[in-house]
Amino acid sequence: MTWFRSADASMVWALEAARIYLAILGCAAAGWAMGFGMGYRRGVNHAINSTGKPDHRLDRDRTGD
Repeated sequence: MTWFRSADASMVWALEAARIYLAILGCAAAGWAMGFGMGYRRGVNHAINSTGKPDHRLDRDRTGD
């Protein structure tokens, strides 16, 4: 951190902007990963719960039309 003392103002602003950008990008990536994980688990649970049903007829076959 001692090299900040010799940096000019524009370099300090650029580094601060990069740090903020990386923080926002990191939060967005973490949020995407959490949402993807939850969606993946929901899909797996749906696939597990929807298998093994013996009745695969269409709705019109059930009503007798």
